[in-house]
Amino acid sequence: MQYRRLPHTELDISSIGMGCYAAAGVYGEFTAESFVDLLRHGYDEGVTLYDTAPTYGEGEKILGRAVRPFRHEVVVATKVGLTPEGARDCSPTNIRHSCERSLRRLDTDYIDLLQVHFDDPATAVTDTVGALEALRSEGMIREYGVGHLPAHRVQEYLAAGSPASCLMELNCVTRGQYRDILPLLDGATGIIGFSPTARGLLADTAGTDACGDMRSFDPLRRGEKLRSVLRVVEGLRDVAEEVGATPVQVALRWTLDLPGVSAVLTGTTSGRHLRENLASIGIAWGEQLQQRLNRLLDREEERFARELPGEIRSILCRTSSDRGEDLWDLVYVMEHAVNCGWVQEGDILGLFGRLWALRGEEADAEELASIRSALYELLCKDGT
Repeated sequence: MQYRRLPHTELDISSIGMGCYAAAGVYGEFTAESFVDLLRHGYDEGVTLYDTAPTYGEGEKILGRAVRPFRHEVVVATKVGLTPEGARDCSPTNIRHSCERSLRRLDTDYIDLLQVHFDDPATAVTDTVGALEALRSEGMIREYGVGHLPAHRVQEYLAAGSPASCLMELNCVTRGQYRDILPLLDGATGIIGFSPTARGLLADTAGTDACGDMRSFDPLRRGEKLRSVLRVVEGLRDVAEEVGATPVQVALRWTLDLPGVSAVLTGTTSGRHLRENLASIGIAWGEQLQQRLNRLLDREEERFARELPGEIRSILCRTSSDRGEDLWDLVYVMEHAVNCGWVQEGDILGLFGRLWALRGEEADAEELASIRSALYELLCKDGT
């Protein structure tokens, strides 16, 4: 294992950490006991960074139980900014109450890294930072960070405070946020990347696994994006064969070697996959391979950018007899519209909320048509 210090802090973390999102049941069934065993196995292999959130089911309780025997030897990271009902709330009152609840669930008297989970446009960044600084001065947290934020909001947090980390989705097929935010950090804030394997898509089995969980509806697994991902996997496979590794290990090593990255989080529930991921640190690597992979990813990204607008127009101008597929197609459109910068996340949240409310049931045809029409108008407003 390799260890890195978050800039301007005393937090030394393993370059590969473990995430607890799977505790929310999003990646299939598991038992709390097996997850505790897996987290402890990670510690035995050198993992010292563990990441969870109040919204990850029983994730905080499971993590607290798992690390109890070695609590002071690891960095426990959790999140703040969502209410128990899922509303975004970074007000000082909610920040404090949420932190107190997390401390109880984790069964600890301090949190090493408390991260803003999502943006709350209704709360001034200075108010949120003030609350986080107060928690730090009181010893309830050691450091704080930000996550899932657009670049302009990250910039506000950097101006108002001193976030130790910036959490973002980062892998070979999701690089936009990294490019936007890295120049802002100026080495003063460490990047923690999650989903480095694109939720398993960058594995040898990409395109063949049925999943049967929320990944089945992942925008990465649909349309032109999936075809793009599969082409990237072919490139990863070629490099992997040369260095005696697996595509997943190559993908992880590429992410670890990006400038500004302090750690990446693996979210597997499998001991075998955990060991495979951790072994990526030891594969033969160098700047030449890093740049070769960068060139491959740049070419593929340019190709996808050419093909995406036509695909989105097609989705917005048609309907099918399968309302469920229509629903997930519209999620796909929203995801990539935000990623491409065609719309701001805040402008689309209302539509996304209406769409998300239709999942799990026979989607109402009129509501779907209304959402599609509103989305079309939003994207065409400025000639997009």
